[in-house]
Amino acid sequence: MLLLLLSLLLLSLLLLSTTLAISPVEPSTKIKLPSSLNDLPLLSTGVRRKGPIKVYAIGLYSEPSSTKTIRLSTGGTGTRTFLLETNLSLSASKMSSTLISSLKTRFVGSSSKLQELSGAIIAGCNGAAPKSTTMQFECIHDAIGVAVNGKKVGVIKSKGIGAAFTDIYTDEKAVTNLLENLK
Repeated sequence: MLLLLLSLLLLSLLLLSTTLAISPVEPSTKIKLPSSLNDLPLLSTGVRRKGPIKVYAIGLYSEPSSTKTIRLSTGGTGTRTFLLETNLSLSASKMSSTLISSLKTRFVGSSSKLQELSGAIIAGCNGAAPKSTTMQFECIHDAIGVAVNGKKVGVIKSKGIGAAFTDIYTDEKAVTNLLENLK
């Protein structure tokens, strides 16, 4: 009897934890993202679309307490990590130019820093971003750490660059549905 009660309690706890956790699968692309990254939990998933094309899945990793001020540019603090996984094959320059184009409208610093970020992405991809390429952007207010397929390829430091990158996915003109899925 005790064993049965313990089994039911364990099952209840498992069911409760799975309903409270963010699913590590982005629903429209079916891309599975890690449930945590660098000790930060997955807070939300989304997809970047260009018309009907699903370009990449994205996961937002941060401390759960940061959901009230997710944008670094409006008072949020700490680290926001974005993990992108391509849903189709792209050239590295196309992927880079798309990200830089979105960042350019939000970043008021030197264009040389945007070129530095672009160079890190392209170098990390070795010219191509085939399907399932991962790009990780670890943002604090004034810096972005970049990794491609798990390999660190650079850190770009400039006033507000990390906050501006975060805004690509969290401001009122966000390029994904990431905030819609934020818990």
